[in-house]
Amino acid sequence: MAAAANFKNHLKGRWAPSASSDEPNAVASPSPIPDPEKDQIKALIVSLMLSANPKIQSQLSEALAVIGKHDFRNRGLLYSQS
Repeated sequence: MAAAANFKNHLKGRWAPSASSDEPNAVASPSPIPDPEKDQIKALIVSLMLSANPKIQSQLSEALAVIGKHDFRNRGLLYSQS
């Protein structure tokens, strides 16, 4: 359970860190998760959720929401490239 919560918090801070360097007291953003790692996470997170217990599913669901918020903000989940 703790690992799933840590994973979720890790994604929240590093999936798409904000660059607010124009603020005088801004804290440095953590380095973003590299794109190959993001692709791997997106490929595996749903199957992991389906095989996990409900408490872990809850944490992974929040992590998936973070991914969706940033990666599908403008085009939606059913985006077609054609």
